[in-house]
Amino acid sequence: MAPQLEINQKDLKEPFWLLKKLCRPERDEEAIISFGDRVLHIALGGMAVTIPAIGEWFGQVRIPGAFVLLLAQVPPTVDPVFVYVDEGRFHFGSTSVGCAWQPPWSALIELPMKPEIKRILALRSRYTEEEIRASGWEERLGTAEEYRNNICETIAKRLFDLGVRPEDVRRLIDECVVRDD
Repeated sequence: MAPQLEINQKDLKEPFWLLKKLCRPERDEEAIISFGDRVLHIALGGMAVTIPAIGEWFGQVRIPGAFVLLLAQVPPTVDPVFVYVDEGRFHFGSTSVGCAWQPPWSALIELPMKPEIKRILALRSRYTEEEIRASGWEERLGTAEEYRNNICETIAKRLFDLGVRPEDVRRLIDECVVRDD
């Protein structure tokens, strides 16, 4: 059976208000959507909200965090709101977005709101690629590594006369990130 939930529209008011007021994810963060004990769980930006729901849902879905914030800004007006996954798309009422379906409890990594870049860079030393992807941190980690690499290039150019290469700076940064984690 395909995952499908039913939510009373009035039950969206408080969790969506919390998302609008408190949630400040980075532009490339993913939200993790799961269901258990008759509650839809939305984890994004170091916080989570819950919404009472009924139905069947045996897994987790990863979607762009921006989509969740859009839903919070302009919630569905139909009642009840149907939430389901079909052909690689997450549907929330009449809106949908591409998603990645994964087994339940796949998302293992929890970081605080607005984690420091060194905490994000340390993920690779503590978790597997699959754990990072399943927890919705793959894109954010890629952005952090790109930022680190740009810094390495800039510093190496300034220290070129001393024989410092970008990989030397990257190794130093990576050692400091792991040490301080």
